Amino acid sequence: MDYFFNISNNSSNEFIWYEIIENALSSNSIKSIERYVSKKEMFDAGVNEEYGTCDESVRRNKGCYLADEETISVPNSIVPVYEELSNIVRDVNSKTWKYNIGGWEPMQYFKYGVGDHFTWHIDTQPTPQTITQRKISFSLGISHSHEYEGGDLELSMGGINPNKIKLRKNDLIIFNSFLLHRVTPITKGTRKTLVGFVHGPNFV
Repeated sequence: MDYFFNISNNSSNEFIWYEIIENALSSNSIKSIERYVSKKEMFDAGVNEEYGTCDESVRRNKGCYLADEETISVPNSIVPVYEELSNIVRDVNSKTWKYNIGGWEPMQYFKYGVGDHFTWHIDTQPTPQTITQRKISFSLGISHSHEYEGGDLELSMGGINPNKIKLRKNDLIIFNSFLLHRVTPITKGTRKTLVGFVHGPNFV
């Protein structure tokens, strides 16, 4: 019986932590997002709000859902946005991680003003076997990169220096939900993004 894997140093076997897609959505979808959220009331985003924890030293920004919270449904005007993003994410997953994925959480639109931030965190956590797991996260730039300063998305792959990414408008970054990341404080302007999470059966 073999007890050890044959570990290859071939660079082609390097794990892909994230993918960036430029000009991800159609202009109509970007406009649909902006029109929809302009009529929504923003809430203060927190961490594990269902457990009573909302610490602004950890996270501070405002947001809303890209869905009807009462009916848990997606308005017709937003359906094309979900369809476009679903196709992109599924295509990236099929070429890279090949995770067993299924349902989505309602997407969330976030607005970061001066001083807003989100410290180091991961998007997933252990769940009972009967509950699906967040496997893939993504963030779509809604504002132009020149409209704000700070607000970098930093991704840590275990090295000393994290990868620093400044999202431009309509740039889509897709990454593993267990990847450690943060949004650095905004020092000027406003940063707007659309964030989503794709679920699947637990990692086994």
